[in-house]
Amino acid sequence: MDRKYVAIEHLAEERLRAARRERGMTQIDLADQMAELGFPWSQPTVARVERGRRRLSLAEAHALMDILEQDQSNFYRRIDTLDSEGD
Repeated sequence: MDRKYVAIEHLAEERLRAARRERGMTQIDLADQMAELGFPWSQPTVARVERGRRRLSLAEAHALMDILEQDQSNFYRRIDTLDSEGD
């Protein structure tokens, strides 16, 4: 994968981890909420996502942003802005 896209994935991982922590949620809390929405998640799933060992589906990404109360357009805009700085 192109380094540009790897960097974007790492940024998204960091943003998701920071949003979880800002809400005082543990990885277990997040996994439980994802499971309530029908995603077969556990604490190790959250850990793998946050470490970049597991990619997200689009549906999972949207569910995470809903749970973490992240504005999707703002979240993507932040990533795009940082990506543009590297051009």
